[in-house]
Amino acid sequence: MKLTCDAHPKINRGQKTHADSGKLIGHGLRANFLDPSTTNSYVYKNKNLDPEIQRIYDEDGDSFGEWLYKNAEDHVPWSVLSYETFKQKVNLNYEQKIGAVFCAENYEAAGHRDKDRSEFAIGFVYEIGIVKEGYFIYPEYGVAIKMTSNSIWCWLTQAVHGTAKLNLSEGDIRYTSAITLTEKTAKAMEKEAGITKN
Repeated sequence: MKLTCDAHPKINRGQKTHADSGKLIGHGLRANFLDPSTTNSYVYKNKNLDPEIQRIYDEDGDSFGEWLYKNAEDHVPWSVLSYETFKQKVNLNYEQKIGAVFCAENYEAAGHRDKDRSEFAIGFVYEIGIVKEGYFIYPEYGVAIKMTSNSIWCWLTQAVHGTAKLNLSEGDIRYTSAITLTEKTAKAMEKEAGITKN
């Protein structure tokens, strides 16, 4: 997660609709910024990477995403059902990846709903030291989840969710990641597959 965070530029979510702080980056497939009816990959900070270095970065991000998805399949299988249904719709085989992996460093977000096609986002958290506070919150349900380093969790993308403010006073670092399929990327994949809405 750290290498992926270091290799990609920060995503600007837009403070009016999605107030956040910290560093959030994307790796993998997304809707093309210039032509939303097609897909391409998230860029790297250095656009002129040596091909061997880019291959290593790609494999690192891809293998992490595959590991996270496989663990979700094994331990929270209902969280991947909407991804598998979408794969069938756009004729992707079982082994093909879908959507993007988002990695973050000390990321905080106010309560919001995601514009995602996937029913669940699948997350992983890893801390260097112990970050105090920083609960994952579902305000509509009155639920706060205490984040534990080296653990996987998932959440409903359309339910309001966010994080409590992190306490980083002792220099600790929290890395988080999530797999999700954004609505923009889903629409682009459908168009590439020749699927149009009636």
